[in-house]
Amino acid sequence: MQAVTFPPPYEARRPTDSILYQTLAEFLSTFVAERERELCPLPAYVRDELEAYLRCGIHHYGFLRVCCP
Repeated sequence: MQAVTFPPPYEARRPTDSILYQTLAEFLSTFVAERERELCPLPAYVRDELEAYLRCGIHHYGFLRVCCP
């Protein structure tokens, strides 16, 4: 009989503790608005990626843990 092993307990990262996250969260909307006001808006894919970065690692937006034997 083979022993059952379990993965180590999940340890959540803390993206909101990083300087990059805090800076982006604080200034992204201002930066996007300034670019639009100057008629030089960010490409949609850049804005989408920056907004996705702010959601990454935040459990409120969902998470998935997969373990293979």
